[in-house]
Amino acid sequence: MTTVSLKIESGATQLTLPEGFRSWLAFWEAQRGKRATQCEAFGCDREVTEAGRVIKVGKVDGVYILPLCDRCSSLANTRIFKAWDKDLVMLTQEPEAAT
Repeated sequence: MTTVSLKIESGATQLTLPEGFRSWLAFWEAQRGKRATQCEAFGCDREVTEAGRVIKVGKVDGVYILPLCDRCSSLANTRIFKAWDKDLVMLTQEPEAAT
């Protein structure tokens, strides 16, 4: 399995939830085919509270969602953390803030 380095996306990406979903977390669960229970950031074992918007460090290939706890999802976009690439669900092809 491949790991990726990620940062919280800090751009003003305004995305509308796909029809039939009440949250990005519900969308992530449907796309991955599993229930999100634990924060996906390596080293964190807290309970998932939302699907955070993340970008891959050093790549400008999109904005993704990833189940995160409230602490990890609120971190400044300067903190880099790792997660499994297979757990990312792409939201956009062109991130607004990929720095």
